Formats: sequence, C-alpha cells, structure tokens
Amino acid sequence: MDVLILAKLTNDELSGYDVFSYINEEFDILISPGTVYSVLYSMERDGLIKSRLTGGKRIFALTDRGESTVKAICNSSSNIQDFIAKLLASAHFRSSSNDRDVITASRKASGTSMKTR
Repeated sequence: MDVLILAKLTNDELSGYDVFSYINEEFDILISPGTVYSVLYSMERDGLIKSRLTGGKRIFALTDRGESTVKAICNSSSNIQDFIAKLLASAHFRSSSNDRDVITASRKASGTSMKTR
C-alpha cells in the first residue's frame, strides 16, 4: 500500500479519505480507514510524507525523501519485475512439482501406472 500511496502523492496532495477512496475505486479493494491511516502515519514517521491540517482535514504530501523513494522505485522497476517474475515462476515450479508428486503417489497407491502404451 505504501507504494500505491507514494505513486498517487506524486501528482496530488491527498487526505486519508482520498487515499481510501482511490484504492477502493481504482483497485476495487475495500480497506478499512484505520488501516489506511495507520499506513499514512507510519509513512509520516519514516519521513516519506508530511501532513498539514486544512479545514479540519489532514492533507498528506510527499517529502523530499518520499520523492527520492519514488524515483528509486521507478529506476528499479525492471529489477523488481524480474524478481517478482522469478519468484512466481519458482512458486509455480514447486507447485507443479508437488502436483506431480501427489499424482505419482496417488497412482502408486491405486496400482495404476503413468506409462503410456
């Protein structure tokens, strides 16, 4: 969620409600407001975003550190994509191996063979 918030804050200053609405509308995910505010306050403590009160609303914006983080993420996006692809491929391979092991064990238990004629 941090990356989504950082990305959205590159274009606009947002309230917590705006973040909540953005995630809900853009990704069709309903996250509790408490979760959103918890992440926002954590990001603020980490120096990625800053807030100010305006008309009774807390408005969040990127700090210089937050902008640097967004740039670093954008520059590393191909590395991140490669890592995720390898991770998913590895998980799929293990899953496929487990599926084959289960099928083999099942066939051995039932007395059937995997050999074709």
